[in-house]
Amino acid sequence: MVHPIRVVRLRWLTLWLLGVWAALAIYTLACDFDVGAPIIAGLCAIAAYMVGSDAVIRRIKVVQGMIELLTSPEAWAALLTLTALEIVLGIDNVIFLSVIVSRIPERQAKQRAADRTAAGAGVPHPAAQPAGVADRADRSP
Repeated sequence: MVHPIRVVRLRWLTLWLLGVWAALAIYTLACDFDVGAPIIAGLCAIAAYMVGSDAVIRRIKVVQGMIELLTSPEAWAALLTLTALEIVLGIDNVIFLSVIVSRIPERQAKQRAADRTAAGAGVPHPAAQPAGVADRADRSP
């Protein structure tokens, strides 16, 4: 897709609209921006056509770039390499955490497991409550 000024069948329309837009803009400036709604609507419509045609071209270029990326062997090799690294490092993290947890004394491990369960359920930890909250709850009628 090319810009409408380069398309032979749209060139006359685009150039005519550009001339009309310039004339309306000059008229609007000469009238100190005190023109009616039809002129402002015309200016906006012509500007939307010009901007829209350029936006379509940019969007098509982006899609073409994505298609080139999807068909690139280098991009697929990079994706496979990153996937393999993520899997290996994830397994490494699980092993590391299991070794660290195995070194914690049994009593602390049970407490940590209870804390994680409570945190997952959204229950606040007692140490995280501000001072005096538990006292106020005990005094309520």
